[in-house]
Amino acid sequence: MKAATLQRALPVVAGMIADRTGIEVKTAAGACTDGKVIYLPALPLDLKEDDFVSAIGYIYHEAGHILDTDFSVPLGVGLERAIINSLEDIRIEKQRMIRSPGARRYLGRLVEILTQRGLEGRNDGFWPVPADDSVPAPAVFQAFLLYKLRHDVLGQEGIKPLVDTAEAAMARFPKAMRTRLEALMFEVEQCANTADVSELAHEIIRMIKEEQEKEQEREEQQQQQQQQQQQQQDNQSTDSSDDDDGQSGADSSAQDDSSTDDGGQSGAGDDDGGDSQDGAQQQSAEGGQGESGESADAGQPQDDAVSDQAGDAAGGSNMLKELLSMSDDDVMETLDDMLQNSLNQAANKAARSGRVVSAANVHPLRLPNKQADTSRIKGAINAIRVRTMAWLSSAAECDTQVVHAGKQLDYTRLHQARFGGPVFMRVEEGIDLNADISILVDRSGSMTSRIQLAAESALATLLAYDIPGINTQVAAFPVSGSVNGSADDDGVAVVKRWNESPRFLGGRVQSLTADGSTPMAEAILWATCDLLRRDEALRILLVVTDGDPDEVETTREVIDLARKSGVQVLGLGIGSDTKGLFGDKHAAVIGDIKELTGSMIKLIKQAMSQ
Repeated sequence: MKAATLQRALPVVAGMIADRTGIEVKTAAGACTDGKVIYLPALPLDLKEDDFVSAIGYIYHEAGHILDTDFSVPLGVGLERAIINSLEDIRIEKQRMIRSPGARRYLGRLVEILTQRGLEGRNDGFWPVPADDSVPAPAVFQAFLLYKLRHDVLGQEGIKPLVDTAEAAMARFPKAMRTRLEALMFEVEQCANTADVSELAHEIIRMIKEEQEKEQEREEQQQQQQQQQQQQQDNQSTDSSDDDDGQSGADSSAQDDSSTDDGGQSGAGDDDGGDSQDGAQQQSAEGGQGESGESADAGQPQDDAVSDQAGDAAGGSNMLKELLSMSDDDVMETLDDMLQNSLNQAANKAARSGRVVSAANVHPLRLPNKQADTSRIKGAINAIRVRTMAWLSSAAECDTQVVHAGKQLDYTRLHQARFGGPVFMRVEEGIDLNADISILVDRSGSMTSRIQLAAESALATLLAYDIPGINTQVAAFPVSGSVNGSADDDGVAVVKRWNESPRFLGGRVQSLTADGSTPMAEAILWATCDLLRRDEALRILLVVTDGDPDEVETTREVIDLARKSGVQVLGLGIGSDTKGLFGDKHAAVIGDIKELTGSMIKLIKQAMSQ
């Protein structure tokens, strides 16, 4: 673990999003969601920016689906599924941006990262669309739809380079279809729910079908015109050939008559004149054919105009037909799938490279809701409260001193000025009484003979600090639970929450029993992140334990990281010295409830004096 502090670490930010959205975020074997809970793999605390943004972006995106997507609306298959996927992603992300200000920043940065990955040729990002015909029509269509809407509707400027490539590639589709598509797809901004998105998708598909039929009719008309022109050209070529054969026969006959008529020179002259006239007539006819040919050519621009109306590319009906016939295999990978794969790869890489600690998951623990029996601990409760209040009162008072230099005059001492006496005041503020105290009870198997004393110590502390300005919470670990189908997860259970009364839930603390291993590092990390999400200036974590965690070194690292993040971590040893784990100043040990008062006052003074 290399993270300097936990203030902006993934568990803290993820917890803040969970607090605001009401959607649980838990650690599991891989990134996924079951429609109620968002699961993330175990990731290192010192995440690189790409992975951190991917994780937060994934949480916001999936929270949008959980809160705003109606999963009962069928996605359909092929083109319908592709369109609904894209439109629904845009709709739910826009809703998240409206309700959660941080969503716009994280999702916008996420799109920048995915765009850069694609431009670098990586397969885990948004890819640029080539303008040639190397990419199938369904892929071009989906990329254009998603990129254009992300840029124009969500305002994600980072994707602009990919929008340009997609727009260029869309020129392969008929112009009329492109125009109608852009008019329809932006109606996603008026969609109020998933059903509206589904209806809009159907409308887009109907439009594509209409344009495909129109385009096919245009292409058939164009083909018929080309066939007619070809037929006319073939007929003209045939007529010209026949005329040439007739003229050749007449010339041959004239030559034969000339050779047999020795005295027919005058006739020959007449024949020559006739030949000249016929030649002129033939030339005129040929010229007419040439003019007719030019007339046919003059009609060609009209055909080109028809082609332009049909679309910017030849075979537009085939492009639309290919689009309409796409299968689920042609549906583009969703953002959900892309981020899941990316986060799982980051988790696998971290697991191979070294130790990864993740915040414990919260599981339910069945304990009776009853008032506590305070007969054995009443003395400790009263003593801790009285001595703590006395010390806090004195510590909270302002200390005023008279000094020779300063910014605030003491007007009652101005007469001392002529004698060179001090006339300025310096006020040193006392300790802020507001504090959050989180009590974490170790209920592992090694605590079996000590769990009663641990529970009584936690309860006495809880009730002693039930005073204005101090908030308390009690949690216990380990608590087994199920996470996404796996029933062997060791997490924590919240026995008494921040906003619950300790007077009516104290009996739950007394009912704790011991069982299981000691995942103390994960439990302390969870409690620390929970404290960091609160607004109080003073945050205290009291761990009631025998000081025997599963991973000693990892636990020390988490404690050090928590303190650097502003959480005062204290260790109350139950029949065992915990100084080696928590440090001399931050640890105390008790063997009997009677020893709790002195130890607790020592620890609280140490924490509040920091």
